[in-house]
Amino acid sequence: MAKNNSSFAVTGNFEMDTMKIAEEKKDGIKTFDLRKVLRKYDGYKVKFSISIDSDDSEFLVDEQEDEDEQE
Repeated sequence: MAKNNSSFAVTGNFEMDTMKIAEEKKDGIKTFDLRKVLRKYDGYKVKFSISIDSDDSEFLVDEQEDEDEQE
């Protein structure tokens, strides 16, 4: 049996209050209404993933701090 695969991917700034994502491209800014996107998948089994690019340097271990914890 044939399967239909549908996906949506965008990278941009998310605004919770309006549920919109603004994606900046070379040809300008495109704004997507996340509510409209999610409506397309209403009632279907979905796989949902979300991520951000962030500076995780706060989790780096200071070598001296690590040695102190081992003592």
